Amino acid sequence: MPTFIEILPATKTSKNWGITFIKPEGIEAVCGKLVIESRGTHVEYRLTEFSCGWDGRAFYLTKLTEGTDSESESYDCFVARNGQDKRCDCKGFIYGKGRPCKHLESIAALLANGWI
Repeated sequence: MPTFIEILPATKTSKNWGITFIKPEGIEAVCGKLVIESRGTHVEYRLTEFSCGWDGRAFYLTKLTEGTDSESESYDCFVARNGQDKRCDCKGFIYGKGRPCKHLESIAALLANGWI
């Protein structure tokens, strides 16, 4: 299984953070396992793409390990084809008034690198 690692640019809330992406071979529905490390946390997700009917790509991020939000088990994320319009149903995106969250920034990095 190919493994990809990237250190992402510092944000207001995370000075040092990065992602690890493990892509399984031969499984079409599951894009892979995404690990997001930020602010001393290490959270693993199963990343699954789904059809949404909008002009872009949509993903489910299902937690495999405990994260910072104990109330949510998964997140729905959308990245528009124009690369600017993004949505996530996590608290960081909602309370950040539309600023990209770590989930969206991670998916954008996966797309930019051609990993998914």
